[in-house]
Amino acid sequence: MTFFPTTPFKKSVGVPVGADGGGGGGTSQLGPETYGVQVFDIDLHRLPKIGLFNTECQFYVEISIHDVNASTASCTSPQKPSAMPWSSKHTFNVRNSTTLTLRVFAHRGFHDNRYIGMVQGCIEEFLRYPGAILERLKCVNYLGNEDLLRASLEFKLTPLVGIGKPADGSQRTKTGHREGIWKGSTASHAYGGASKTPFPLAVQIFDDHDYKPTTAESPRSLPWTTELKLNVQPSSIISLRVFAKRYLREDQYIGMVQEGVETLLAHSRTKIYHLVSFDCHGNKHLLSASMEFKIIPLPNAIAEVWSHLVDAQFARDRSIYQLITLMHETYSLISDVEELKRMELHEETIISLTRQTIECSYFIRDYLQNRSGWKQSFSNALSKSDDIISTYEATFKEFKHAIQQQITVNTMIYVGPVYDVLLDHAAKTDLDGMHYAFGASIESQKIRDVPPRTDIVESITSWVNQDDKQQIYLLLGPKGSGKSTIAHTIARQFDAVGRLGSSYCFSRSARDKRNATNLFSTIARDLADHDPQYMEALWATVKDKRALRETINPLAQFNYFILIPANQTTWIGPVLVVIDGLGQSGSESVHKGILTALAEKGAKLPRNFKLLVTCRPKEDICAAFEGKSHVIQKHLKHHADSLFVPPPTSGQDQPSRPGSRPPTPPLSIPKFTRYNSSLGADPSTSDSTPISDIWSRDQRPKPRAKLTSDDDDDLLCGQAQTHTTITPSSWKGQSIRLEVISGKNLKVPSERIPTGIYIFLNVEPRRRWKSTIGIPSSDESATWGETVTLSLRKSSKLSLKIRASFELDRVLGNGEVVGKLETSWDALLDHGNESFDIFFPSVRGVHPSLTLKATVLHDCDHQDSALLDSIVECQVAQDTDAGHERFAAYVTSKTVSHLHDAVKHFQLVLDQCPVGHPDQAAALTNLAWARLEGCIQNVFQDIDSITSLFREALALRLPGHPDHPLSIYHLLKALIWSYEKENSTAIYIQECAQLSCKLFPLCPEGTYLRSIAAGANGVDYVICECNNLPKDASDEGIHLRRVILELCPLGNAHRPKALNKLAQAVEARFQQRGTIDDLAESIQHKREAVSLCPEGHSERETYLNNLTYSLRFRFDHQGNSDDIDEAISLFEEALRLRPVVHKYRNSSLDNLGSALHTRFNQRGDVDDIIRSISLQREALTLRPPGNPCRYSTLNNLALALTIRSVKLDASENLDEAINLHRDSLQLTPQGHPRRHQALCNLSSALHSRFMQTRKNEDIEEAIQLCQESLEALPSLHPDRYFSYMWLQEAYLSRFRVQRNSADLSLAVENFRLASRHPTQGFPERIKETINWTFAAESHSHTSALEAYKTFFELLDRHLATRSSIVARREAASAFRPARTLPGRGQQWSLASRLRSPLEDLESTNVNLAHKFSELGKRLSDAQSSAVNTDRAAADRAAIRYRRLQEQWGAVVTEIRNLKGFSRFLLPPSYDDLQAAARHGPVIILIASQHSCNAIVVPTSGEPHHVQFPRITLTHLEKLKNDFAREIRHASFMRPKETRKELQVLLRTVWDEIMLPIVIVLQRDLRVTNGSRIWLCPTATFTSIPLHAAHPFRTKADGRRELCLEDVYICSYTPTLSALIRSRQMMKKRATPSFVAIGQSSPGAGQGEALSAVDSELELVRNLVPTTVNPTTLSGDDATQAGALDALQHNTWVHLACHGKQDREQPYNSRFAMGDKPLTLLDIMEKDIPHAEFAFLSACHTAVGDERTPDEVIHLAAGLQFSEFKSVIGTLWVVDDSVAKHVVEAFYKNMIKDLKDGDVMDCTKAAWALNRATNAVKTKVPLEQRMVFELLIFDPVLSQSP
Repeated sequence: MTFFPTTPFKKSVGVPVGADGGGGGGTSQLGPETYGVQVFDIDLHRLPKIGLFNTECQFYVEISIHDVNASTASCTSPQKPSAMPWSSKHTFNVRNSTTLTLRVFAHRGFHDNRYIGMVQGCIEEFLRYPGAILERLKCVNYLGNEDLLRASLEFKLTPLVGIGKPADGSQRTKTGHREGIWKGSTASHAYGGASKTPFPLAVQIFDDHDYKPTTAESPRSLPWTTELKLNVQPSSIISLRVFAKRYLREDQYIGMVQEGVETLLAHSRTKIYHLVSFDCHGNKHLLSASMEFKIIPLPNAIAEVWSHLVDAQFARDRSIYQLITLMHETYSLISDVEELKRMELHEETIISLTRQTIECSYFIRDYLQNRSGWKQSFSNALSKSDDIISTYEATFKEFKHAIQQQITVNTMIYVGPVYDVLLDHAAKTDLDGMHYAFGASIESQKIRDVPPRTDIVESITSWVNQDDKQQIYLLLGPKGSGKSTIAHTIARQFDAVGRLGSSYCFSRSARDKRNATNLFSTIARDLADHDPQYMEALWATVKDKRALRETINPLAQFNYFILIPANQTTWIGPVLVVIDGLGQSGSESVHKGILTALAEKGAKLPRNFKLLVTCRPKEDICAAFEGKSHVIQKHLKHHADSLFVPPPTSGQDQPSRPGSRPPTPPLSIPKFTRYNSSLGADPSTSDSTPISDIWSRDQRPKPRAKLTSDDDDDLLCGQAQTHTTITPSSWKGQSIRLEVISGKNLKVPSERIPTGIYIFLNVEPRRRWKSTIGIPSSDESATWGETVTLSLRKSSKLSLKIRASFELDRVLGNGEVVGKLETSWDALLDHGNESFDIFFPSVRGVHPSLTLKATVLHDCDHQDSALLDSIVECQVAQDTDAGHERFAAYVTSKTVSHLHDAVKHFQLVLDQCPVGHPDQAAALTNLAWARLEGCIQNVFQDIDSITSLFREALALRLPGHPDHPLSIYHLLKALIWSYEKENSTAIYIQECAQLSCKLFPLCPEGTYLRSIAAGANGVDYVICECNNLPKDASDEGIHLRRVILELCPLGNAHRPKALNKLAQAVEARFQQRGTIDDLAESIQHKREAVSLCPEGHSERETYLNNLTYSLRFRFDHQGNSDDIDEAISLFEEALRLRPVVHKYRNSSLDNLGSALHTRFNQRGDVDDIIRSISLQREALTLRPPGNPCRYSTLNNLALALTIRSVKLDASENLDEAINLHRDSLQLTPQGHPRRHQALCNLSSALHSRFMQTRKNEDIEEAIQLCQESLEALPSLHPDRYFSYMWLQEAYLSRFRVQRNSADLSLAVENFRLASRHPTQGFPERIKETINWTFAAESHSHTSALEAYKTFFELLDRHLATRSSIVARREAASAFRPARTLPGRGQQWSLASRLRSPLEDLESTNVNLAHKFSELGKRLSDAQSSAVNTDRAAADRAAIRYRRLQEQWGAVVTEIRNLKGFSRFLLPPSYDDLQAAARHGPVIILIASQHSCNAIVVPTSGEPHHVQFPRITLTHLEKLKNDFAREIRHASFMRPKETRKELQVLLRTVWDEIMLPIVIVLQRDLRVTNGSRIWLCPTATFTSIPLHAAHPFRTKADGRRELCLEDVYICSYTPTLSALIRSRQMMKKRATPSFVAIGQSSPGAGQGEALSAVDSELELVRNLVPTTVNPTTLSGDDATQAGALDALQHNTWVHLACHGKQDREQPYNSRFAMGDKPLTLLDIMEKDIPHAEFAFLSACHTAVGDERTPDEVIHLAAGLQFSEFKSVIGTLWVVDDSVAKHVVEAFYKNMIKDLKDGDVMDCTKAAWALNRATNAVKTKVPLEQRMVFELLIFDPVLSQSP
């Protein structure tokens, strides 16, 4: 038995525990966080011998606990091994961290006791294993080392329930430790050698495709000698699982060893592996038990594979050697050239050769580093290494040839490995959607012609080529140190050899286009252009994710655009990415995401993915990369050649450790650079110049005029940087350009939310410059980027003010002062051309600051661009500013007089802004906000008037107004305060939710308003409060829940609860109205809530429980068994999450028990009802008197007991159930929402007792209780159905006892009310109509016909809700009693509606016909045949299908309103059905438990009833079984042997069934001999060969009596409607075409070979006329797809192959093809519009299934549904060797008397088959003639020739 260890106990509060048991014990005071444990069942195994004599010694065990605060010990009494285990129990108080020690001593009477060894461990660790713990003893030897002894100790440890409480609540079962797990050795032996084997072992070994067990052995018989052979792959995983064989119980799972084949084969010797096990949370635990085994490759299989691998690897090594030799030979040709000037002819070739050499060198280097080991041999064998080597070899041969022939070769450089990546246009379009910084690459920059530092360039080049784990090279240096020049040089070098993946240059002047938002997306797009495999990986990551492609989050970009695709790309050689000027990306907050990505996640990049980053040594950048092992930091000095290296830290470039492999040097070609004179190289270059320094004339970077970078002074600068810096003392008469860049920590003193921040700059006494308004972001910063040029002619002083505006549209006043600072131009100009920060006085604990830049301009640029405002302010502005100042003072000091002053000023402003004034809204807002603050501080009280002011302001700022969002927030703030003050008046918080929903879309992410509005005092508060409102099932309440959900997008912490609350509301509405869409929506929301709470989430069990509750509801309403199974599964999971001490465990027990007894009602599994009662009893103990939910458990337990008493005849439970129901009713007084359920359930129990005891008082009380329950419910409540149901049960039961006809009438009336109750689900109502039909038939009530009609209407509507063909059959078969009711082809009728002929409708209303056709097609497409295992997806599909069904139904209603279409798709009337008998009577044979008879529908007149007085349903069942038996027996008889038993059966069919019908046909209807008749059998009649009825008698004159086929030509039809529809289809005739499909050699598992099939196909092809264009499909062409295609493109089909009817799943019935079967579902899902005739020469093509025989679900019916007009099928097995005789005779009759040019007519099929079976009587045995006569859907009577 597999079993999961208990979760370790966490700390919890406990109490001191006393000893229990004979062994005594002690208590300990370990502190408040303790709990009790008990050690017991102590036993010893394999003890050593003590003393000289061979006698058993006594032993005892000392148990002790040790803790930081205390320790306690206890001891067992001395015992001999034969008397063990000890029965004493030892109790202690412990923590999780407490150490438990058990020491074993030998007790010797005349000597000191001897210490044997001990077991020691942590309490928490021991408690992981439920059951017995077995550990080997340990002792310390004289060297101080720990030895493991042979002896072992066994004990049990359990926490004590109620003494201390483990935090996670995990508890053992009540049965204790019956199912233990053994931690130690798997075998133990007692002292003296006596065996005490606890259990024998068995091992099971699994790999990916195999499973093999060992035999069970006792441990003393180990090791096993069995050799288990497995077929594996290198990637296979082998699992060895250990089980204990227990003969009286299930085997117990111990643990497992699981390793990959590659790992196991790496050890050639035997190795010991520890067993591991997993707990219920999936955590892995290492056991002390171990397993020893050996694995070796088999010589005849794996050794052969290994030999091939080794040979391939040697061949690959030789190829590498040959490639190196070829490279050497190629370069030797260059060395042999005598005239250097001739090299100019080869310049392009040499350049290409050089680049190719680099790529090849990278490949060879990587290959040699990774070639060792058999694992790599596997990898090389599976990779494209051989192809790459071959390609390189061919390329170098081409170069060699070019140099030898002195020609120029233009060979494409091969960059390995080669990937056949074909990305379509959609992929590139997706990548184009990612942000890209145009002009940011190296090629777009212009640098000075300054030589780079060669030592640094060589160092970086070496780093790029090294294969190490330092992926980032950080080059730091001040301005002018040349780092940008170095970066550009490196980039161009590696670009020349195709190794530059991307380059990105930041620029201060282009920050709007080049910044952190598009850095990594730009690099990713460049890499995608560089490497097709990278493009594929990137596209796979971002396709169909538009939001991800457009993200501007640097961390997300790095993770999804760089890290994931890079790790999915196979890189050979390095790829370099250059980032220049990182410090110019913006402020610290801006480039924080970039630093985090590179510093924290850069180490996860591939080893050969290299990032060169340059920047100035800013503090935040250096700190971010400090100590990172994957980062090399280099520091440059200003204009110096020396390299400054800071003190070494982890991650910086340090000398290699001794013994480590030296870094790979830069790749170079020896003795090559002497030829560089023709390439423009420096003649002084050494002989080992890196290849990356070799440039062709065309490849040299060309100067660009565009200026996009200003990081260092080695880059060319613009005009603003060419001006000479002027000292602060020489500013007079000059102009200054001041750039206001940004601001930080812009807190408003009054704590109001500003709409914007702007800057005042006063340079003259009465004039000032004012910036534009900067929108504050969520981090209280703002950006301007504004530049102003000012003349310095008058003053050296200036004043800076930061002001907050509370209006965006029209600012009232100047706003509130955030900061004010007096400074001078000298102070500003002291920073040169660099930006700098100035700080303002502290506001709310932080200093606001501005980032500025001041530049002195030359006289030529002297112009005053500033537009200075005159400081002239009106009274309104002055009063507003005064109000802001006083209000800020109040907020800061809490001086009430300041608040009154502020209110006074704001009131004055409002008085000056009457109605219509443009500033009235601003004035209203200022006044209202000040008064709201006073109200919050209890200075003012009138909150309603404040709210009115905010409402007025909002009314003046309509949607679209810039200040509309802030006005919404102001009103929201006031309403939240009103809600808090008014003691939770719900109307306020509901309005808050509506306002929040309007506000959120108007506040973009990252804005300050969004951060405040979404905070704990804003929308978050609203969400929490709304989630705490009581459940409201009204439309308004549900709308509110939808609003709250809209406020909780994905990722919001409140979303699960919002989903759950909405689900509960719509579910409550379902309970009131019964609308299935409400229940479906509830389940959908609850599924999402569960998915958002993974394992370990504190609320998961709550949401699981709620979901299962809804699934229960839907099962009750729709009867889908998947719902009840899923509900039970989820209830089980919720119960596991609620252990014994959980406060809601009682709810899970109650719910699970209730679900189990519901499933018992459906399936009858006794285990379900037994477990249900057990769980309900346990739940009842956890809900003692006083518990508010006790009534529910009483009710559910009583229901379970009642069900068991009725279904299992356990009458002793019924009285207990009634008493429990009465207790439950007492706990649900008048007005209780569940009282009606208690009344109904008590009524049902009393009714059950009445049926046993016949006590009249029981039934009288039952009736009275049901009537009372009806009075308590509204008219549309779904539960009224149950009241009606139990009321009719009571009336009907009383009628059966007292025979009062009034009771029967009352019962029928309640049958009618229950079956027609609109808000109850179809399954319950269908069950009620079935009972109604039985009752009406049994008591001959006149409502029987109404009951049948209601049943079929409900069943039709119920099946229409199922979205798949299989689901409809499952739904139909669920009503088992309905199988005895007459009915026919319900599912075919439903399916055929979507394929109804529309010619008449099209002639009346073409648009409506098109609409109906389109919806029918969509519904047909939505009918999935596959079972969807994703329950959430299945729910969504069902909802979509139901909505399509509703649209389709609406169109049908619209069509029925047309003149002449009132009966469109309605069941046909008798007049309509009689049209089916136009060419001959139709005989409907009906079998039910009440009677068996036939109805003859003549060509005109009333139907005729034919009774079968001596035939019952039981007789028919026996007849069916007898036929099946005799057919089997006949197959073993000789062809000429008489089938006597079969003749007897056919005689019975003639005498008892067909003869009475023939008499009516001839005597009453005057149907002449030779006429056509159609048989329409139902129920058991479908399995009897009615067409073969035969008397097998002779008359007195010696003549043979006529049989049925002598008198009439028979055909079959599944329904009259099908016959009518088939005849309608005959109006459309297509050009005839014939195909014969045969498969003599079916695919694996589909049957044996059929020897006669090919000859049958040849026979048919020769017989049919050429006018039908005959073709043949056989052998390898006869596949599933080929057969389907042939069916669709031909009008006539002959099919000869194996046929198989699946009686359990009839839609899986199939024809055997060459590859896979052609199933009934495959055929039904295809549209075959021109089909006419099919001859199915295969077995079992016309046999229905056992569960729904009336549905006629078989292969022949499927072809008829697919619009074949005539189909010949078979009832049982066909002998292919004799079948061809029938086939030959049939087709000869079909073509008889055909003239040239005539085509075959399918309407002759019945006549032809009739003649064929008569013609082959002497050749074909009786049972083989009968087989072909079962099923012909033949539409029109044909005159015989």
